[in-house]
Amino acid sequence: MAILVGSQGVTDYEAWLAMGKESMSDPERNGQFGILESHAYRTADGNRVTVTHTFNTLDEAQKYKAMMDTPESHAMLEQNGGAPPYAFWVAEEITM
Repeated sequence: MAILVGSQGVTDYEAWLAMGKESMSDPERNGQFGILESHAYRTADGNRVTVTHTFNTLDEAQKYKAMMDTPESHAMLEQNGGAPPYAFWVAEEITM
């Protein structure tokens, strides 16, 4: 298992939340990218959000990260209430 963690500022929380709810609850979209599960978190001051997406493989997570690191994805995030800086990283689950 692997996760992608994304963090960003927000200028319009309600717009960001509406977009997030729509995209995170779309099984067709999630299946297209290999997303198994998603979670979202908001900082206590409301200025930033963090989203996690779980994938079966590290490769799927890295492909999604590459897509999110594009200027086109950043523009889409800004159109939907997001604000830079954008940070995306991938972590692989380890067995302890």
